[in-house]
Amino acid sequence: MRNPGAPAGLPARWPAALPYLMSRPALDRRAVMQAGFGRLTRDGEGSMEGAVDGRAAAAVMMPYWRFWESAAGGPGFRSERLGMLEEAASALAGAGVEVVWKGLVDSPEAGGEAAAGIRAAGAAAVLVLQSMAVPPAYAVSALDALEELPAVVWAAQRPRALRAGFDESDITMLGATVGAPMLTNVLSRTGRPFELMVGRPGDPAFAGRLAE
Repeated sequence: MRNPGAPAGLPARWPAALPYLMSRPALDRRAVMQAGFGRLTRDGEGSMEGAVDGRAAAAVMMPYWRFWESAAGGPGFRSERLGMLEEAASALAGAGVEVVWKGLVDSPEAGGEAAAGIRAAGAAAVLVLQSMAVPPAYAVSALDALEELPAVVWAAQRPRALRAGFDESDITMLGATVGAPMLTNVLSRTGRPFELMVGRPGDPAFAGRLAE
């Protein structure tokens, strides 16, 4: 399907969500970077500091875009991301966080269903495990319905170094640093408080920081 709003020169079948994804947000002057922890906390009203407690019940939601399967091994990419989700949930559990709900969100409708499940599970906070470029609407549909819960965006990817022969598949697999700004830009523009943290999904030390 052609995107009538696509900029001149882009492929005719460019994803229809792109203009929304490319919108440049206004600078959020309330955002401050906390040195040492690699995390972004929005201060002032609705501050997230201390919202994720080591004894609290948390939900872990992973946005997923099937669009990338053709560039990252087909349907096996979904299985790989589910493995990353399990890895992250296990690390959190080991750090004392009770993970009461976890799952992939691959559409706005799935986001709404996730919100219902998260609320029913009694979660006290939502961790969005961002591992790839995904239309923000997938996660936002859940977060909008859970506006009373603290939100943490976790930009997660495993390796720190690029391998020889880095290609399109690697760009997809290591898309956390693309997907996280896509989502946090929208959250900033809409005034949704959040905390951003960057770390590997299976790192016990990092999971301990999340649990603080």
